[in-house]
Amino acid sequence: MLRDRYGCGRVDAAHLNKQTRHEDVIMNPGDAPKPLSPDTEGGASYGTRRTPLRDLEVQSLRLNAVPTARSDDSRGNVSRADSAHWVLTEPRRVARDCCVFLDVDGTLLEIAELPDRVRVPDDLTALLARAAATFDGAIALVSGRRIATLDAMFAPLKLSAAGVHGLERRDDSGRIHFSSVGARLLDRARAVLNVLTVAHPGLEVEDKGVAVALHFRRRPELTELCRRLMDSLAEELGPSFHVVEGLMVFELKPSGVMKGTAIEAFHAEPPFAGRLPVVVGNDATDVEGFIYARKRGGVSIAVGTEIVGSCRLPNCVAMRRWLRQVAESAGG
Repeated sequence: MLRDRYGCGRVDAAHLNKQTRHEDVIMNPGDAPKPLSPDTEGGASYGTRRTPLRDLEVQSLRLNAVPTARSDDSRGNVSRADSAHWVLTEPRRVARDCCVFLDVDGTLLEIAELPDRVRVPDDLTALLARAAATFDGAIALVSGRRIATLDAMFAPLKLSAAGVHGLERRDDSGRIHFSSVGARLLDRARAVLNVLTVAHPGLEVEDKGVAVALHFRRRPELTELCRRLMDSLAEELGPSFHVVEGLMVFELKPSGVMKGTAIEAFHAEPPFAGRLPVVVGNDATDVEGFIYARKRGGVSIAVGTEIVGSCRLPNCVAMRRWLRQVAESAGG
């Protein structure tokens, strides 16, 4: 039973680990769902080499019939558009009708100076387990991190998850789908970026195997240098690779698969199929998922102020509070 599987706040490591099937399924980028394009004119194209965060925010705003209107709830911590306010105020309805796709850094967890310095609140794993039971399993993490890293962060819990912006995906059965693009194609990029970090202490390279990220949070004055270098590396690799821009990070990754395509794949499968998608995120890498939710009659929740969603929560604390309200709405 799902409530036994996810523990409902009491996590059984042996039982949870037994649910995961280590079966690798090769997913060629050409076979993946195509990135969604906007149904409005003048928006940025997701097929370009790099889509600036601001362009994606504008595109997201155009796709919402009602722009996000700021209004505080009784706690003074929620802003929302009236057309989607029910997702923040009716937790039972969310639990009954929706599936949820959660970004991690900047959404579930406060962003740290470096990726390996994030702090996972002591009660968050139990909260995610309870939420999974409440949604009958229809909840997934959708992150730029690798799935193995997510598993280590939330051990022993193993939820459905998409890692490296959709290049890795574990479905509800535990089956792993991953891109077949060779990691060795990025060897030159790794070498160049390693030289860069030696020349400019404070820059950080995060090697994800099939993608490589350059973090410049500690050296914001080097933003343009990092941007130009990553764009140049993408040009060298050709159209099979592009640069994704996040908050104080540029990531070089294979084209054709993004968080939105991973969410679309999840939504076609049980236990997500037939439920309204609620996509929660905080930066440009999440906007394609927001567009997918909108097209399917769902809701997007922007955490913070970097992007525009159907509604907004001010920070990660408010987001975790909302998730707890939904998880506890079923009772028991």
